[in-house]
Amino acid sequence: MRICLGNNPQILVSRLHKLMATPMHHVDVARLRHVSSFIPVFAETGSLPFISPIDTYSVFPPRIMRHLTQWAYENRLMQLGDTIVQQIWLPPVAGGLVSIICGVRITDIFRQQDRVGFSYTTLAGHVELGISTFSYEGVGKDAKFKIDTLSRPALPGGKLLAPLFANPYQAWCTRQALAHVRAQLAAT
Repeated sequence: MRICLGNNPQILVSRLHKLMATPMHHVDVARLRHVSSFIPVFAETGSLPFISPIDTYSVFPPRIMRHLTQWAYENRLMQLGDTIVQQIWLPPVAGGLVSIICGVRITDIFRQQDRVGFSYTTLAGHVELGISTFSYEGVGKDAKFKIDTLSRPALPGGKLLAPLFANPYQAWCTRQALAHVRAQLAAT
């Protein structure tokens, strides 16, 4: 984790290179809080919708987070082991005065007929410890975009503050992400 002042877009490239060599957090799933959220995605064709928000990791609105994916940086498709550097704005206003920069690593990619998406695990130094999964699931009128998280704060004392800050903030970010994906799908 790195705390930055100001808005310097070049920092994402330098941090990506450093985070690519950073190990993942050891994750004991039994000790993590599970939250699952989704929005319905109506698809008359009976197939999964256009998957660009997942393939480009355009899930969170820019006012919450800016990111750089290893696959975009290397001009290719997502692969297992790819790193994403995240610049999280505090307060959540794009280009805010303070940001936390941390990273995650792609640990699963799935492309089945009725489920498309990926999972990532936080890297050492991330403000959270856990796994997040972003997916389109189902077919036809039952299709949905889903975010599953297994997480807890990684910082010392974070467990004490989680009910007051981390959990409500994570819930708010998830609602914003779902609305952002909904808007992107409506525009296609």
